[in-house]
Amino acid sequence: MSEGPVFGLGTAATNYTIAPGELGAWLETNGFESLWFGEHSHVPTGQKSLRPNYRETPDAYREIYDPFVSLMGVAAATTTLKIGTSILIVTEHHPIRLAKAIATLDRMSQGRVILGIGAGWSAEEMADYGMEFSKRWKWVRESMLAVREIWTSDIAEFEGEMVHFEPMWCGPKPLQKNGPPILMGAWNSHAIARIVEYCDGWVPVDQGDVMQSLMDELRVACDKAGRSFDDLDHTVVIDPLANYVTASADLEKRVEQLYSMGFRRILFTFLQDTADNQWRNLDRLHRVVRSFS
Repeated sequence: MSEGPVFGLGTAATNYTIAPGELGAWLETNGFESLWFGEHSHVPTGQKSLRPNYRETPDAYREIYDPFVSLMGVAAATTTLKIGTSILIVTEHHPIRLAKAIATLDRMSQGRVILGIGAGWSAEEMADYGMEFSKRWKWVRESMLAVREIWTSDIAEFEGEMVHFEPMWCGPKPLQKNGPPILMGAWNSHAIARIVEYCDGWVPVDQGDVMQSLMDELRVACDKAGRSFDDLDHTVVIDPLANYVTASADLEKRVEQLYSMGFRRILFTFLQDTADNQWRNLDRLHRVVRSFS
């Protein structure tokens, strides 16, 4: 395999976008390494929370498909394409059910799952699950530690402040040893300690000039904790519609910059648009991918 970045696509499926299996099969055939789906179970009508980076909440969030069901459709239509979540809102899942769902998907996809996680930004959305916004990161931490315990122990038990369960059997176990890699989806300094403690990598949204300093912080934190920086999965999300991208050449330049920082997987965001418009946008992204082949 030639040196250079690998490319994925991050989106969410709806009833008017390209069908998950069809999109996955095309990506696999055309040089992409992975397909990632995000999630929002619903949009509260009284929502006041603002999305980071983008203040508006897309109408598509009201009806996007479940990510695990969508990824199973992708897995069935492909053989080598990796399948991921970008991101999974952990505050909307119980870790026992989450561990089982992910392990099942990993088994049925022959070990192709990557788990991008986050706490979520909508206080109103997670409140409908009984989750207090101020406690969201405590829940994420305990949930991921509990999920890993279920994946790696024949008899699992966990006792935390928010998550606790008595000794139990819970299968299946994932096909990947120790379970699918868990990547932190947040992109501030607080994320660094979380990555080092309970994650296998990082999947931030490109924040422009600060990315190099954040990557340097992660390297220092890994050294202090005795973890290998190079063994982490370094993935970065790029929005091809960002203000600094006006042409394919700009996008290619940014890919080169991020790759030089240590990001080995470039994940393009892909709007929830009509299938016809998505096919046209794919053509542009495919040209960028081909330029790095």
